Amino acid sequence: MSTTGTGTLAPVPVSQHRVVEATGKGRHFEEFLARAEPLPELGECTAACCYRAVAHPQTGLCVPHAQLWRADGRPAGRAFSQWAARVRQPVDSRVLSLRGLPELVRLELVYAIGCRAAEQVSVVTGGMRPWIDQLRAAAVSSLTEFDLDELSCVGDRHHVRFARFSFDRVRLAYADPDKEQAKDIWDLRLFGRAGRRRLDFTDIRQPWLREAAKRMGGGHGRSGRRRSPRPPHRLALRTVGRARLWPRW
Repeated sequence: MSTTGTGTLAPVPVSQHRVVEATGKGRHFEEFLARAEPLPELGECTAACCYRAVAHPQTGLCVPHAQLWRADGRPAGRAFSQWAARVRQPVDSRVLSLRGLPELVRLELVYAIGCRAAEQVSVVTGGMRPWIDQLRAAAVSSLTEFDLDELSCVGDRHHVRFARFSFDRVRLAYADPDKEQAKDIWDLRLFGRAGRRRLDFTDIRQPWLREAAKRMGGGHGRSGRRRSPRPPHRLALRTVGRARLWPRW
């Protein structure tokens, strides 16, 4: 638009507009657009867990994490690096971020999520995200290092059930049946029994009798050599001396 001598405004063709501020040389708008190049990307958000693009070049943060950064008092320097390593991930029902976690923890979580899906248990992101963020904040090298007692005050929320499930399945995956037989309480899943069943030998007071019962349950004869394994659950139906063994459910 331009002002005429009569004081009225007259339209000016767009082709005659000049973008002096943008070009500094007064080129026509079409010429400027033809020669314009995209600005370089700013990269991904500095937060270790994040997968979004930078929206604030000064901090290198995306929009959600810039808001969290301001809410947390705008940490700077070393405090900012520590904050960025442990801050929680953005809430997105379609994305679950395992970024910022050690490789072993990521593999353990993927395994646990696979077990959960195979057992047809819910794997919605909202039910897993809070505990994954806690693992990142705790800087654990394996999820089995996390103290589940920290979740006792939260109650039976979805992410707490996921944490307990994951801890149990990963612990079971690491377990050794031979080492399990040295214990006084066996997890029968290690011996092919479905369900969370245990075989408790602690009711047998005599140590020698307890060890004999465990050898029988583990498939060892008097010579100490291992033969065809005897399913430990069958031992619950055997009377050894005056002691009777029962699984604790």
